[in-house]
Amino acid sequence: MMDTVFRNLLEVSLFSLAVIVPLGLCSNLLGRRYGVKWRYLLWVVVAVRLVLPIQLSLPEPMEGMRVNLPAPVISAELPETPGKPETIPTESAGEFHLLESQWVGGAKDMLLPFPEEEPEVGFQDFAAERLWLFWIVGALAFAGWQGWKYAAFRRMLKRNSRKVRDTALLDDYYSLCHDMGLEKCPVLYFCGALHSPLCMGLFRQGIYINSEDREPGDMRLILKHELTHCKRRDLWFKALLLLARTMHFFNPFVHWMARLAERDMEYSCDVSVMQDCSLEERQAYSMAILRTVREGQQNGAVLTTAFSGGKKELKTRFENIFDMGVKKRGTVLFTAAALAVCCGTAFVGCQAERSDIVYGDYTEEIVTAMYQAKPVSWEDNASIINLLELMPMPEGAEYERKDSYSFMEQPRYGGPRDIATRDTLKYPQDVLLFPVNWEETKETVYTLEGESYEDSRWREIHAMLFLALVEDIDGVLFELVENREQYSFDSHFDRDYMKRYFGETDLRQFAADKETFRAFVQAVNKYFYQGRDRTREIRELVELDDAAAQKRMTYFLNEAGAGIVYGSYTEAKVRELYNAKLDYVGNASGVGKIFGLFPLPYGVTRSEEGMELFTESLPYGTRWYLDWTVTPETAYKNEAGEIVIDDRWCMIHAMIFFALVDNADYFDYSFMNSEIGETEKVIRAYTRNELAERYFGDIDLRYFASNADTFQRFVLALNRYFYDGIDTPEQLAALLGLDEAAARERMDYMLYDRTMEKRPTDQIERVERLLSAITEENTEAMLSSNPLDYTDCLEYKELVWMGEPALKYCLSAFAAGEDLGTLKGHIMKFACQDILGQERDTEQTPGEWYFLYSAVDSTLCAPFVYDASVYTDELAQYTFDNHTYEPPANEKWSILGAGEDERVRAVYDAVSERYNGNTGGAGHSTVIFAPTIFKMKEEGNRLTVYTRLDLDKYVLIRTDKSGYEFRLWDGRIDFIRLDFEKRNGKWTLEEWAQAETDPGVEERLTKLCAEDPEVGTQMLEGSEDGKLNLQNVVYYMKAHYGEMNIPVVPTDGRFETDVVAEALEQNLKVVPFPLM
Repeated sequence: MMDTVFRNLLEVSLFSLAVIVPLGLCSNLLGRRYGVKWRYLLWVVVAVRLVLPIQLSLPEPMEGMRVNLPAPVISAELPETPGKPETIPTESAGEFHLLESQWVGGAKDMLLPFPEEEPEVGFQDFAAERLWLFWIVGALAFAGWQGWKYAAFRRMLKRNSRKVRDTALLDDYYSLCHDMGLEKCPVLYFCGALHSPLCMGLFRQGIYINSEDREPGDMRLILKHELTHCKRRDLWFKALLLLARTMHFFNPFVHWMARLAERDMEYSCDVSVMQDCSLEERQAYSMAILRTVREGQQNGAVLTTAFSGGKKELKTRFENIFDMGVKKRGTVLFTAAALAVCCGTAFVGCQAERSDIVYGDYTEEIVTAMYQAKPVSWEDNASIINLLELMPMPEGAEYERKDSYSFMEQPRYGGPRDIATRDTLKYPQDVLLFPVNWEETKETVYTLEGESYEDSRWREIHAMLFLALVEDIDGVLFELVENREQYSFDSHFDRDYMKRYFGETDLRQFAADKETFRAFVQAVNKYFYQGRDRTREIRELVELDDAAAQKRMTYFLNEAGAGIVYGSYTEAKVRELYNAKLDYVGNASGVGKIFGLFPLPYGVTRSEEGMELFTESLPYGTRWYLDWTVTPETAYKNEAGEIVIDDRWCMIHAMIFFALVDNADYFDYSFMNSEIGETEKVIRAYTRNELAERYFGDIDLRYFASNADTFQRFVLALNRYFYDGIDTPEQLAALLGLDEAAARERMDYMLYDRTMEKRPTDQIERVERLLSAITEENTEAMLSSNPLDYTDCLEYKELVWMGEPALKYCLSAFAAGEDLGTLKGHIMKFACQDILGQERDTEQTPGEWYFLYSAVDSTLCAPFVYDASVYTDELAQYTFDNHTYEPPANEKWSILGAGEDERVRAVYDAVSERYNGNTGGAGHSTVIFAPTIFKMKEEGNRLTVYTRLDLDKYVLIRTDKSGYEFRLWDGRIDFIRLDFEKRNGKWTLEEWAQAETDPGVEERLTKLCAEDPEVGTQMLEGSEDGKLNLQNVVYYMKAHYGEMNIPVVPTDGRFETDVVAEALEQNLKVVPFPLM
């Protein structure tokens, strides 16, 4: 992946010359005609494009413009070894087989022997392969150098700066900020070590002046100039330029562009300051600049607004200031240039992309012809030959023409799998045998680390296509003949092997219609070839385990529009089923449509008798007539060796039918076994109530068709119930033998293991794991800057399927002020909108969206701050069920105790000021804390308090389903020493000393309690039972929410403490709100 990023970056860097050079050379002309602000805006666009090394389109490159990195060329010649054929491994888990007539002494080596005289791969080759490593090292070195300069300058400022104290200057400064519409004024500092004024700080902006004795007029103009930089966020633009220079440190034109852009930024700032000003004001401004420049220039200041130009730049600056002429509107010019910058690299090394390409050599014409040539059976040789002629072949491989390709494969040993031990129902297998004349070329063999491997990707794709198009074959066998019968080897791909990529999905489903087949062809080609151009990448693809292979294939199937819900139920099929919902079972065409959409296992076909509807009297129902034969998908052998019908698919059909057809009461199947005779019929009968009660309890099956998402989850759960982990006849018998309680438990798990709605302790971990997979493991979207691209994956679907638990997690994070501007935050925002049924808003930030959502739902909560008028003794005066309230032993340290002891109140005021802002303001979260005080040492007007703080952050959220909830989001414990001094009769905090409870706390506690070591030992050995903190939660909820009955919900569904039961019994159950 890094290699791809580096190649893209090289192309962007190369193309940037076509914009930077003309724009730099013509900058003065453009400035005179269109104004300097257009140059400034264009530099912004160029800088943004430089730091986004992505291609907007990647068609085939033109030779004249493509950036190519040299790659080592390693060739291997086949040595002639008498008596033993050389072998090349197939890259499948299928069978590896050498013809017995050519087997001599066994195959000890599965790789082409690498000639001894072949030279080792040298440093030059390694450098070419790993050039991106040198780029990373160079970029890190440049970034480190710039970071060191920035840190040194910051240290100098910190040593030599102080806040401005001149009252008149500050009044004029704040008045200027107000006039300019600044909501927050940057801090104004004086630093005598500076040569010129400047602005610094990306997040906490500050303005530094080098003199407080300037003329008031000059000072006001200088401050206005720096405030304009702050208002326009110019330092962020300089940071963007620095990032571009870091990423393109090897390109001198990018450094030149950065200097030009910083110069134009300064010119543009001057124009903004002087907008609508008179000639006299412009003269005064110019003189102020001149006097400042004469004091010296601040060179080498990274990420500041210090001006560092020479005489020529200063002259141009004055020309811009005095230029009062009317400029042309540059909208059209800017738009054209911006489009060229943003989209231009999409055409670097590109030719016109063909619209008829499905993927690679598979054109629309070829794919359509393949679908139309679908054989009626494995013996339809004419159609099979037609398919072979249509399928693209790599250079060095060619199918050999035969009269027949059908072949009955017998059970045998060979390759990595023991075929002879398989179920006898599966063998002999009907396979297609394709001889292939094969020779070594760059498209049939790849070399890695001195070893040569046969590239079998094209064969796997062909096997998949044949298994999709030819319904009655069990597998595809390729017999590769090298150099026209010098030696040969074969590889076998059967339907079982394809489970590696497709799980339980039958490939025949992908040939159900032309569009699905087209999507299938595109998906399988992308699986094997997209992003897999280099030999190591090919090898990594081959070595994927089954789970990773299925995940990759599923992604490309979904992307192409042939997504899978489970097995033969594709997303398209499930949508069609949902859209086929009926009110009445008497709708013959509607029922027929549903039956036509149901996937049937191999061995079951629709009978000429069709279906029968029973609608004259209750109960209403239907009967479906089918022909049935024994296959591995329709039957299995029990312990007695008898063949038993595998009717799991029948029950799935029946439950889906009952969900979709509102008034259907029963569903019967009538099977005729054509192998035995017309008189042998098997009936399978299912009723709505029977199936619902056994698997879902009191849930009506029609509920699962209430919306499309619920229906898709229902179909997924049914298939998972009957097929997940059921691989042997013994397991199937055990599944069918489950009692109702066990069946409901398994179905409940299949329905909710993705949602975790009934597993609260797993909710947080599950959501965080999904979010991590979406943002950090989604390799297909990692190069995109659009958060929407990250939602196109299975993990995001699972997150949305979680529903209410995922919604609560995301809302709680937003309420706690977390992830409001990150990629993770955007994913959470989209998940909330999808779960709530809102239209996705791509313009809003997560913070903006949550502000609007919470404003409607009134989720602002009161801060946990001591107020004598709120926290009164009445909160502790109550009984419940004749039980008199008994406060805990440490009640004196609760928030009510703050009203009894001014020292405890001082502690509460200090902690509230630090964590909640002792201002009475409200937010979406508040920190509820409890100080366990170990010692209070009072000497005169000095007070020292040693305490352990139990801090819990709570958020107030609301959802339509659950209403309001006061949720514990985060918590920690801190050891604190507070030093107070009494002033005007009140304890005032002088020092806050803290020892955090992470590894090494003993050493920090020793230092914290140096004056009283015994207290440190007590603090370390003291235990926390949770009562005091929970008691403060009780007081908080009673004081602010009274009888609103808002539940208090811990993070993981419970409060983790050994004595919670006692605390609930004695204190919390008397509170008029439930504690979950």
